[in-house]
Amino acid sequence: MNTTSNALRCLVLALLALALLSHTSLTAQAQTGADTTVPRLINFSGTANDLGGNPMTGVVGITFLLYAEQTGGVPLWLETQNVQPDANGHYSVLLGSTKPDGLPTDLFTSVQARWVGVQISGQNEQPRFLLVSAPYAMKAGDAETIGGLPPSAFMLAPSNVGAGSASTSLTGSNATRPGATANLTSLPPTSLPLTNLPALSGGGTPNFVPLWTSSSTLGNSALFQSTSHFVGVNTTNPQAQFDSVSTSKWAIRGISEGSAKGGVGVLGLGQSASAANIGVQGVSNSATGIGGDFENMSPTGGDILHAEAAGGTRILTLNTGSGTTGTAILTVTAGELYPTYVPSTSDAVVGTGGNLGPTSGAGGVFTGGQNFNFISPGFGVVASGGNNDDSLTVTGDGILAAPGEDCCGGGTGLAGNFLGDIQTEGTSNSSSSAFKIDHPLDPANQYLYHSSVESPDMKNIYDGVVRLDEKGKATVAMPEYFGALNRDFRYQLTSIGAPGPGLYVAEELANNQFKIAGGAPGSKVSWQVTGIRQDAWASAHRVQTEVAKPPIERGYYLHPELFGAPEERGVNWARHPREMQRRKEQRQHAGPAAAKQVSSR
Repeated sequence: MNTTSNALRCLVLALLALALLSHTSLTAQAQTGADTTVPRLINFSGTANDLGGNPMTGVVGITFLLYAEQTGGVPLWLETQNVQPDANGHYSVLLGSTKPDGLPTDLFTSVQARWVGVQISGQNEQPRFLLVSAPYAMKAGDAETIGGLPPSAFMLAPSNVGAGSASTSLTGSNATRPGATANLTSLPPTSLPLTNLPALSGGGTPNFVPLWTSSSTLGNSALFQSTSHFVGVNTTNPQAQFDSVSTSKWAIRGISEGSAKGGVGVLGLGQSASAANIGVQGVSNSATGIGGDFENMSPTGGDILHAEAAGGTRILTLNTGSGTTGTAILTVTAGELYPTYVPSTSDAVVGTGGNLGPTSGAGGVFTGGQNFNFISPGFGVVASGGNNDDSLTVTGDGILAAPGEDCCGGGTGLAGNFLGDIQTEGTSNSSSSAFKIDHPLDPANQYLYHSSVESPDMKNIYDGVVRLDEKGKATVAMPEYFGALNRDFRYQLTSIGAPGPGLYVAEELANNQFKIAGGAPGSKVSWQVTGIRQDAWASAHRVQTEVAKPPIERGYYLHPELFGAPEERGVNWARHPREMQRRKEQRQHAGPAAAKQVSSR
């Protein structure tokens, strides 16, 4: 309590002192005719350090904010300046220097304390500084006026006119409104001649802020203040502290014309640290509307949307309504589209690359985070299929990928192109498997394909060539792991260079070797051994050669065209009907459009 009283005493003494200085200034002005307007600026000094505590050099963008609270609250005023610290990071600025009129004087008309917040670009706001009494003395500039007007705006009342009262009638269409005031009565006593008072007319409605519709007529403005102290524009039922309703393009428009970096047209702050506040929220009730629209109209380019967050904070969280319907959470489109892509009613993220420029853009580019301090790098993409909730459907695929549609004979791309090794912990299924390499005889112009050997078993194949000794015998040694990996061996022997009718396997595999006999001494024998895998994973995941299709896939085919069925009888149409219908429409739209574009080149 004593501290508060001492602070108020200091404040009063400061104001009195500055009032005396103001009086002295007025006297000097009367003598010299010089303009001595009180500058609306505050000198402020600080230190700019980076996040590592090192002094910052070069031009630094710093935002200065004035608050009525030491912590929390909404800023009463703010500005951003480009500051040039010295070698030690020290800087000194004049708060209000970026504004034509400097600091607003009404910031210091009360006896409440004011706190300065400092936020360096890319950092959190620093602990606030308490302003000492000197800046509050800017109110002393108001001591030269009466109610904001100079003394010359008033005239002394004649002393020989008696006191009286007056009543002025209000007329006009506004007087007939519900709740309108019919007369201005009980004017205070005045010594001015009543004939000098202007005739007032008009009226108003309770809770509307009045508006001078002419020099002598009052009426309603568009501002309405509810009993909850909510203010509305063009509405008598404001639902927020300030509620603006407009049938034109913009209900609220904010423009920043400042040349300093960091100018903001509209600023929204969710200030409370203990609640999930929202700085700016956009909502559209139209099926074709947009909750938020951001554009960058600069002819030289720039970011459309820039987001920053403190460490450990999600920059963007997207959510949509529950249930089976809704809209795509995020649709990203780059450049011109063809064919036009219509998002699903439940897609989470839809990305479509633009087809302008020397190359078409990617629908999405994802890069995992780089590792620091021996932490594993992040994944580029993490995909998990949806769960099922009945026995008639299979779970969702983690990734569904398909190549683009070939309209003009240029060739079909790949459903997946991996620039590196691929690891899978499950089974890799395909209608066929093959390798593809540059053709050894014409690598620049041709590819060479070979099909893999298929088997209903998990079979390994080993082969080689061995020369028989002088007795027509040989021992073939297998790898050290052979016996642990394989079982159920099969053998094949072929004599090279001459018939070997007596060639046979003298001893079967044991201790990772087998013996051959019965051949011509010194001759060569080609041998082949197969074994079925018996490692732990293979033993737990034997290939089932004949499997009934899941209920949802029955009546559908992997390749319906081979069985004379339409493409809609494909298995993917059963599991992903919406995606397959979308691809069919894209193919239909892309063909004529693309062909037309190609023919016009």
